[in-house]
Amino acid sequence: MKRITRTIVPFTLAGLLSVNGLLPAVADAASNAASGQFKDVSANHWASQYILKMGLRDVVAGYNDGTFRPDESVTQLQALAMVVRNMGLTEEAKKYESTAIPYSVPDWAKGSVALAISKGLIKPTEKNFYPDMPASRAWVAQLMVRMIDKESEVGKASSTLFTDGSSIPDWAKGYVDVAVANDLISGYKEGAGTAFKPNRAVTRAEMVTMLSKGERFLKIESANTRIGYLQSVSGNTLTLTDESGKEQYRYTITSDTQFYNGNVKTTSANLGTDSQLLVISENGQARYVEVINFKQKSKYDKAVLEKVFIEANTVVLRLADGKLQTYTIAKDAVIGAGMDRLKLSDFVNGDEVEFRLNTDGQVSELFRTGLSKAQSLQGSVYDVDKQNKLLTIKASSGKLETYQYSDITYVEYKGKRFPSIEDLLPGDEVKLELTNGIVSKVVVEAEAGKTNGGDVGTVKAISDKDRFVTLQGEDGKIQAYTVAQNAIITLNGALAPTLADVKVGDKVEFKVQKDMITSLTVKNRTVYNNKDLLSGSIFALDKKNRILSLKTTNGELKAYEVVSNAEILINGSSKKELDALDKDMNVSIQLNEDNKIIYINADNRVRAEVVRVNTDDKLLTVKLATGETKVYVVDPKVDITIYDVRGEDLRDLRIGDKIAMKMNGNKITDIEVERSFVYRVTENGGTYSNRLTVQDENGRSHDVIIDSRVTFSIPGIPYPRVSVVKKGDVLRATYLGDDLKEIAIVPNVYGQVVSVSPEMGRIVVRDLNGVTSEVTAAYGTTIQLGDRQYTNINVLKPGDRVQVAEATNGAKSIVVLTKVETTFNSLDPLGDRIYTAKQSYYLPDSLFNRQVNLQSLLRGLRKGDNVAIYLLNNEVYEIEKVN
Repeated sequence: MKRITRTIVPFTLAGLLSVNGLLPAVADAASNAASGQFKDVSANHWASQYILKMGLRDVVAGYNDGTFRPDESVTQLQALAMVVRNMGLTEEAKKYESTAIPYSVPDWAKGSVALAISKGLIKPTEKNFYPDMPASRAWVAQLMVRMIDKESEVGKASSTLFTDGSSIPDWAKGYVDVAVANDLISGYKEGAGTAFKPNRAVTRAEMVTMLSKGERFLKIESANTRIGYLQSVSGNTLTLTDESGKEQYRYTITSDTQFYNGNVKTTSANLGTDSQLLVISENGQARYVEVINFKQKSKYDKAVLEKVFIEANTVVLRLADGKLQTYTIAKDAVIGAGMDRLKLSDFVNGDEVEFRLNTDGQVSELFRTGLSKAQSLQGSVYDVDKQNKLLTIKASSGKLETYQYSDITYVEYKGKRFPSIEDLLPGDEVKLELTNGIVSKVVVEAEAGKTNGGDVGTVKAISDKDRFVTLQGEDGKIQAYTVAQNAIITLNGALAPTLADVKVGDKVEFKVQKDMITSLTVKNRTVYNNKDLLSGSIFALDKKNRILSLKTTNGELKAYEVVSNAEILINGSSKKELDALDKDMNVSIQLNEDNKIIYINADNRVRAEVVRVNTDDKLLTVKLATGETKVYVVDPKVDITIYDVRGEDLRDLRIGDKIAMKMNGNKITDIEVERSFVYRVTENGGTYSNRLTVQDENGRSHDVIIDSRVTFSIPGIPYPRVSVVKKGDVLRATYLGDDLKEIAIVPNVYGQVVSVSPEMGRIVVRDLNGVTSEVTAAYGTTIQLGDRQYTNINVLKPGDRVQVAEATNGAKSIVVLTKVETTFNSLDPLGDRIYTAKQSYYLPDSLFNRQVNLQSLLRGLRKGDNVAIYLLNNEVYEIEKVN
């Protein structure tokens, strides 16, 4: 975006101010804004920083007499135009200039008003947009919330207590709460309280201040505005980089360059390396530099472990540039892989790692991100691609590794004469030897599918909950069996199959011991990974000749024959015939070696994102997966499903909701809404269970079952099992309608609050190893304190023990642990229970793993010593001796 130096009026601030007969000289205004020398704005004016910045960003301008007039009020139209410009939508607004709007506004403003309607910034049905009326604080609060796309949070934020709260219009109260929670607007101190003054007109100074505070939620980068990380300040040159460090941007510092750290004036000498900066420039010169730190730059370096000297507590790493570097591991270093803590002895040569150094140049954090290839040469056969001569095995870690083999690859397979690669079966345990990166030898150490005379049959009925299966044998007889909790379930292609993955109609091979099934292998089908599937929509379907024409996601048309025994799923339900498929259905297909379809997964629902909801006219505006925006009529009897909501109707839909719709002609008949929830695990069913008991943020208990229909992920673990989930873990559950679709374990920090900065929205937490973390609590953050939930971090205080987990959109879920202050009596002889003056507490193994000095602390306690015990879900998380 170029600076305003032209005298063209359309959609400039000159145009919008002419509504009131105030016409600034735009070229002069740009010059004034650039220098910050408005006659009526002194350097110590409370809003001088924001006036300067918004002028440089071409959001506002001054007048031809050299003034800015900071105390003049703005009209609703002027405020709306400023918001559109702040969002970087000036050019897009021009495309709407011919769009009809239900308001009388100057020609220059028609495009911006039409765009604002399409973006939901103003809504004609609300009948509260009057272009020439002064913009009240209540009205601007609503506009600002919509600007930062937080309307879905209205009604959820904690109510803000203003002395004049009763004078805030009912329609505005939720918006005011969200605006205050996001630090977009604040009240006025009056005596011992704070007033909001909802009907007071917003001034130009106040408006630019609110626009500035909303920048962190917007994409404001342009040709002259950039956000990056400080690499260096050398002489009069400031060098900025992107997060990866690959792109560099250099600016010249002049005597006119203004520096700010937040809202405090500073100098270039006080800028810290890797600080996140906002730089506004002109002709390569930095005119405005602000330390914003919206997002901290990652300071982890990647390397490959070449050597481990355990006795010397030292590692040799090969860095990304190929150089070898030797480092000492700090005594308090955090070492792990994903969510698991490791010892240095757990690492082997060749492991891929990320690490961080402390100020002494020692490794303070070391995480394994990839296993050594040496460990990957042993596992079970996952797939043999004969056409491309590729052998894929699943290593003990669960990670898939693929290797090239050749025509001369030697196979050692006991009991087979002249074995070859083609004799390998999924599940065979093998060890590989490589020569020049090619598999030269395969040793089969154990065969898969050995059932020792096991029986075969067809599944007629199954219950995962009650763990029974009814099978029809080859002789036609039907018998019901109980399935052992530790039964081995095998399904080709599935990484961690459970009984829930077995379906009625499956052909199975099974073993029975003491009237219980101990192993069950599905023989007639394979589970396919999404990466192997072709996706698109059905363009045409010749059911007679079994020809399906697919329109791929990139627009290509391809025709395939469907084999007679192809597996067909529609919304997860098995179908036998092509008649169940229809034109325009979204599908994923799997091809065999002959390029014929053997698997079809179809979805008869339209996926979209909610843009606007018109409950009066039963209209729903959505953005489709193609990027196209469409308006649909909603059937009066529409069936809307939202998890954990009862009596759902259109009013329950939020802007930005992801939905799946079913259509009847042009009408929407069914809507399933995607919603995510943060849970804490209170119980894991055990090694062979796929059931977790969790607690939501309101303290309610839920059971979640993770089967093959649910995407399950844990950071750092490629193919996780449910059994590795621990009590106290935090997870994010995503539902589509009432169906659980995804479970993701969320990284969390446990520790002691060191400091709280409500004005910056940040807290500093120190964990039990002494490592401090700065946590930014974005809008939507919740703090659970006892049985109350808060949204403002000022309820936290130094010394609190907290568990902090990621929620959504940068928000955090924070739980303050219950603190019990008492005196120590004794320790159980087994060392797993502590007796105090109030009661006894069980000490789980996880506590000793978390608090590594606990053994010595307990041994040092004497009867009568004061102690503090911190509880999460009634489990001891930390014990502290209190002086």
